[in-house]
Parts: sequence; structure tokens; C-alpha cells
Amino acid sequence: MCRNQESNTRVVSRGGGRAARCSPGGRAPRRTLLEKVLDDFSKQVDRIDWPVGSPAMIHYTALDGYLSTYQSPREADPMSKVQYELDETKIILHNTMESLLERGEKIDDLVSKSEVLGIHSKAFYKTARKQNLCCAVM
Repeated sequence: MCRNQESNTRVVSRGGGRAARCSPGGRAPRRTLLEKVLDDFSKQVDRIDWPVGSPAMIHYTALDGYLSTYQSPREADPMSKVQYELDETKIILHNTMESLLERGEKIDDLVSKSEVLGIHSKAFYKTARKQNLCCAVM
């Protein structure tokens, strides 16, 4: 494999006249993409057609599939996919923890309000009892 630092071009060469070059716009794909394309090309195209073949003669349709798959880094690189899923999980976990904290605050508010209500109900009971002592029911 050869890599040109200036243009970020990667080249993988195999014996028998097979080579693949990739010039991505952003981050260069891993070497495995080029190796997969070369291996698949070797299986689908006869060795006789390699040196003299032209795009009109050689029908290699798998390249479009590889290119569409490797447009998304998550699909191309298992580590990127795992990192993306981890990031999503962290966001969900963070939101869940915020919801739990808000729920805890609401429960604390309800507890304090119920304590105040309990104090007021005791005061009402005492006041009502005093009021009822002065009046006798016959």
C-alpha cells in the first residue's frame, strides 16, 4: 500500500496487474475497502481481461455497491459504528438521568406540600375541636 500525504491518495497493488487507487475527499477509507474491491474484482472478472480490459469490456457492477456502502463511515468502519451507537446511548442515558433528577425534585416538592397539608389539617382539627367543646349537642 502506498499513501500520498499531499492528496490523501491510497493505492493498493496486487500481483497480476491488479491495483486500486482511492482519492477520497475527506478521511481516507481503510485499506480493507481497496482490498475487498480487488479481491471481489479478481473473483468476478477473468484474469485474461485484466491487462487489456476497458470499462466497456469489463462489467464489474459490485463497485457501485461498495461505493454506496462506504459513503457512510458508520457502515464502512465497525469502530465508527460502535462509536456512533455509544454516543447515542450516552445521550439517551444523559436524558434519562435528567428525567430522574426532575422526577426526584417533583417528589420532594410533593413530600414538602403533603407535610404542610398535614400540619394544616392538624391545626384545623384542633381548632374544630375547640369550637365543638363550647357547644353541647343535646
